[in-house]
Amino acid sequence: MAVVAICSYVLLGSWTLGKSTAWAMATTDNSKLVLGTDRGDIVTWDLYRKCKIAKFRCKYTSPVLSVALSSDCRYIAVNQQSGAVESVTICDSTSGAVICHGAAPKNTKAMQFTNGDESLVLFGDDIAMVDLKAKASAYVRKAANAEAGLCLEKAGILFGNGWGDISFCRTESLRKEKPDVCIAAHSSNITCIHKDIEANVVVVASLDKSLTFWAVPELTRLRSIRGHLAPVMLATLNSKVGLLASGDTSGTVKVWSIANNFEIGSVQLDQVPLGVLFMQHGTSWYLVLIHEDRIAYHVADVLSKGFLDEVK
Repeated sequence: MAVVAICSYVLLGSWTLGKSTAWAMATTDNSKLVLGTDRGDIVTWDLYRKCKIAKFRCKYTSPVLSVALSSDCRYIAVNQQSGAVESVTICDSTSGAVICHGAAPKNTKAMQFTNGDESLVLFGDDIAMVDLKAKASAYVRKAANAEAGLCLEKAGILFGNGWGDISFCRTESLRKEKPDVCIAAHSSNITCIHKDIEANVVVVASLDKSLTFWAVPELTRLRSIRGHLAPVMLATLNSKVGLLASGDTSGTVKVWSIANNFEIGSVQLDQVPLGVLFMQHGTSWYLVLIHEDRIAYHVADVLSKGFLDEVK
């Protein structure tokens, strides 16, 4: 049971995920959600209709470590470990039919489709790229120690490491020994990098309990936010609604105004959420929290004030 103490966010409802526990999640346009479970199952969820689309087992019964969803929602990439080896399986999002399968970098923390969904980039101890047409993969950067990563389409890739640095590699120089730009952004591990859909701005979360904003691809520091009392594990930025949401290891999810870094409110959960996102449906905005065992929707009205009850 998680107590909600978030100003101007009213709980609409929550939907349980059954007996499985979600370990990984991915979304693209905030209409479709993909969850990977501890049993190796893949669950696709329609966020607008609030219902399950499909459920299947991709390759193994081992826990899903990370997932990615293509921009057209046709393909899902699934990272699992079998024995001492990590692998990636790319499959059809509806039927689960396997399109290709191969080795993945050790400790793969993030994956993203790019190049018009023709390629998949995997961020881990090394950075690898899978060509979906050729069904072949190649390492593009060794010893990257990537804890989080993001593709900037034709511009290149952005990743953060275990020392608090963020690096940018242009597409034409991916295989060079050194990145084009490397900046000491935080004092501890980078845990999440999220790009705003409409602006060339990313927010970076870290174990040092802070968040920073950067203009991309030039990596110009814009500002930082402090206020979490525990390491920050996730963040999502939406300039259309003017809000940032971030979650830390204590289970606290905070919502901030982008305009002035003001904390609007917070939700105290009994577990670290897998993800948080803002979703617009019609004229309403929702704050969607993805838990290990449920998906919770909150109706968001940043102009009203109030507190409500509990998420059960």
